[in-house]
Amino acid sequence: MKLKPVIPSLREKKRYVAFEVISGRRVPFRSVSKALWLSLLSLAGDLGASSAGMDVLEELYDESSQRGVVRVSHTAQDLVKASMVLVSNVDGERVIMKSLGSSGILAKAKVFVG
Repeated sequence: MKLKPVIPSLREKKRYVAFEVISGRRVPFRSVSKALWLSLLSLAGDLGASSAGMDVLEELYDESSQRGVVRVSHTAQDLVKASMVLVSNVDGERVIMKSLGSSGILAKAKVFVG
């Protein structure tokens, strides 16, 4: 028996947040993703992090410019932006993580990344 798909009105709304990592040396995607998740977990806890529905999109992370996109729930957008600001260290390298902009569609978030 196959499950019925969820109708659009019941799906979780999502937002795309573009971000930039400023550091002295290049930081790999895995390290950025892990640091962002740990920051969200310490800020919001397990329940808040799970309800945020955060997904760091690997295919949109540009390691040369250190810019990327995170998909989040529309209700947790501010929480994820706050956890980005709290990231200060990635793999022993001091970093600054900042939000470039947010959008409801992926194409516009790609424009922020460049």
